[in-house]
Amino acid sequence: IIFEPSLYSEGYTLVYPHNQPHARLIDACGEVVHMWANDSLRRPGNSAYLTPMGNLIWAHRPAAFVDDAIWAGGGGAVIEARSWDNEVLWNYMLNDSTGRLHHDFAITQSGSVLAIAWERIDSLEAVDAGRDPALLEGGELWSERIIELQPNETGGADVVWEWRVWDHLIQDFDSTKMNYGVVSEAPERINVNFGTPSSEAPDWLHMNSIDYHGGLNQILVSVPTFDEIWIIDKGSPENGLIWRWGNPEAYGQGVSGDQQLHYQHAATWLDAPYHQGSPDFGKIGVFNNRNPGTAGPYS
Repeated sequence: IIFEPSLYSEGYTLVYPHNQPHARLIDACGEVVHMWANDSLRRPGNSAYLTPMGNLIWAHRPAAFVDDAIWAGGGGAVIEARSWDNEVLWNYMLNDSTGRLHHDFAITQSGSVLAIAWERIDSLEAVDAGRDPALLEGGELWSERIIELQPNETGGADVVWEWRVWDHLIQDFDSTKMNYGVVSEAPERINVNFGTPSSEAPDWLHMNSIDYHGGLNQILVSVPTFDEIWIIDKGSPENGLIWRWGNPEAYGQGVSGDQQLHYQHAATWLDAPYHQGSPDFGKIGVFNNRNPGTAGPYS
């Protein structure tokens, strides 16, 4: 429609529209220069990225999900690598009663993939961990874990590392249960009774983006139901969160007026080559979706 060369960074743009199966590279004028086609009954689940070698790594799922054990917006099923010529190089699937890939993943410098996955927790385990039974609907809770996938020689991928939210909880609801403590004194831990409603009642955290900083060996995730972004030290996963920002009320160190993020998406380090020379290089960018403002909500 309009092309302003002075505002355009050289290169192509990868687009992966939500309600169709294919990924496309487009040029500055919107012309498709390359396409990775998928089966017509597949849908994004949700992200796609290019590797430095020109391969595509994307997430997709079946278009039909009515009978799936776990489903909410952003649900995936498969993470897969394809060559430039659309040959399948490897894939990994997780979509069953125990958990499900969803939303996003990040590619590391070694070629492994860090992926977000729902982890199904039954109601008894949730209550034992200190979850308020009044906050349980449907007899289950979906926690989150991050899994690192390393492609193997048989066309699949192996889980070589993981980090579980369930290993880093705190609660001040029931002193007879696990994880009891003072929430405000443990910001590195996650309050199992905090969070705003998601699209599905069990979907407690609904992580919707992940990024990896190789130089720092740190993982950045967006947690919209907490209105926060978190950083995890991959080298010291036992430490829980090493940084969090957006809503100090989530860890008992603020009130609603201190909130900065509102159901945000797409937290990412601005460290790509095309950010070089920008005053924002090295910062974190995030899409703040529901800022209430004076005339909001607005993005």
